[in-house]
Amino acid sequence: AENRNSSHASANDQSNFQNNFKKTISQLALPLVATPEYNNSADLLEFLLNENIPGEFPFTAGVFPYRNTVEAPTRMFAGEGTPEDTNRRFFYLFSGQSTRRLSTAFDPITLYGKDPDSKPDVYGCIGMSGVSVACLDDMKKLYSGIDLCDKHTSVSMTINGPAAILLAWFFNVAIDQQVEKHLKNTGIWSQAEKTINNVFTGKERPAYHGELPEQHNGLGLAMLGVSGQQLLDEQTYTQIKLDTLKKIRGTLQADILKE
Repeated sequence: AENRNSSHASANDQSNFQNNFKKTISQLALPLVATPEYNNSADLLEFLLNENIPGEFPFTAGVFPYRNTVEAPTRMFAGEGTPEDTNRRFFYLFSGQSTRRLSTAFDPITLYGKDPDSKPDVYGCIGMSGVSVACLDDMKKLYSGIDLCDKHTSVSMTINGPAAILLAWFFNVAIDQQVEKHLKNTGIWSQAEKTINNVFTGKERPAYHGELPEQHNGLGLAMLGVSGQQLLDEQTYTQIKLDTLKKIRGTLQADILKE
C-alpha cells in the first residue's frame, strides 16, 4: 500500500491516505479503508487495475475516497407502538445531533400488508417490535416535524411485502411537507386552510395524539387527511414534487425487491 501511495498517487491522494487511520477509544489505529499487503509489483499492479481503493480508477470500491466524512455514522433506530410513539422516540434520539439518520422498523401487521384489527391474532401484534402504519396519515405523523428534504436528514426503512406502497407513502409525505412549507412561506396558507376545513365539514379532522416532543415544529400535521394536489394548481404541485424527489435521502431494505 505504501508503494502504491508513493508511486501512483498524487500529492493530494497521499495526504488523504495518510489520514486513513482512526484512533478508537482503546487507542487502536484502525484503517478506514483496508488495503492488501502485497509485496511484489505484479500483484500490486493487478490490484490497481482491477480493484484499487475507493475514489480511484476503476472505481469498483466506490467513487468517493471515504464515507461518513460529513456526518457521523450514527443510525437512530426506532419503531414501536403508534406513529406518535415512534415520532417522539426519533426526536429523543436525534436531540442535540447535527444530523438525523433515522432507521424505521415496522410491526408484523404492517410488514404483512394487513390492516390493524381487533381480532386476537392481529390485535396483540399491533405496534409490537415495530411501528404500526396503516395509512398515509400514519406516515405523516411518523415523520412529522422532520423535514425530509433537509440535507442533514436521511431515512432508512425495512419493509417486505408492502414495500412499494409504504415507499409511495413516504414520497407523498415528503412532497406534502414541502407543499405545506410553500403555502405558509408564500402567505396563502389561510386560503388553503379554508379548503381543508371544507373537506372536513361534518367530519372529525385527523390529529396527532399526545404531546408533541420538544423542538417539534408541527411540520406535516397541518396536511393530515388531505393531499397537496387539493391545495395547489397542477403546475406548482408538479414542480414541488420534482424538487422534492431530487432531495430526499435514504435507503429501502426489502427482501421482495432483492428477490
